[in-house]
Amino acid sequence: MNLWYVIQTKPRKEKEAASYLWTRGLEVFNPLTEVLSPRNARMEKIQKSLFPNYVFVKFDLDQSYNLVRWARGG
Repeated sequence: MNLWYVIQTKPRKEKEAASYLWTRGLEVFNPLTEVLSPRNARMEKIQKSLFPNYVFVKFDLDQSYNLVRWARGG
């Protein structure tokens, strides 16, 4: 049975982990938000994870645990 789980990732590796799991066929939810950040003497919009160090993944725990456990960025 596929359920949603919260997966802890390495710092600032949410996008890498989400991309890796998505290419393996798992449903991934990684909400992003835009924030203004000072860069090179001007403000730029950058995208940051809404939940730093975490992604949400829907999978069957019995079948895909090892895939998620040893995922890149995870």
